[in-house]
Amino acid sequence: MALAVLTSVLLVARDVPRRDAAPALAWFASAATCSLALEPEAWHPAFVAAWLAALGGICAADLRPRLWGRQAACGISGLALGLSGGLPTASGGEAIGTILLACLLLVVAHTGWQLASARGPGTPAWQVAPRVLAAWLAAMGLLMLALALRG
Repeated sequence: MALAVLTSVLLVARDVPRRDAAPALAWFASAATCSLALEPEAWHPAFVAAWLAALGGICAADLRPRLWGRQAACGISGLALGLSGGLPTASGGEAIGTILLACLLLVVAHTGWQLASARGPGTPAWQVAPRVLAAWLAAMGLLMLALALRG
């Protein structure tokens, strides 16, 4: 589930310019760190699944929120990553390693997207692929939400 959250964050932040990507990454990392203070609760999987479904729906509809909306989405996604990755029950070293690895993956993937989109043509397949991926993430989030609510 944590990988799906990372993928959905990348889809939301794929068009953010480099100069604005650092604050979004800071929101993501700080919210993931804040999840360390939470005790494991029964509602955590439902929250993560609902957020994944919402984020997938936003990306599948090709809605592009303003910068502050994307930064807020990165912050909520950081919290969702922390809850789905089991950070509240992890040791300090495991939690820091997970957060650093997630941030590194986001930086590498965002940089790769920026480089590929600068070279890639504006073909319909190039525009449809992120929407299809987002639709699959939304469907996965809805399935996980149904399973979490079912108990």
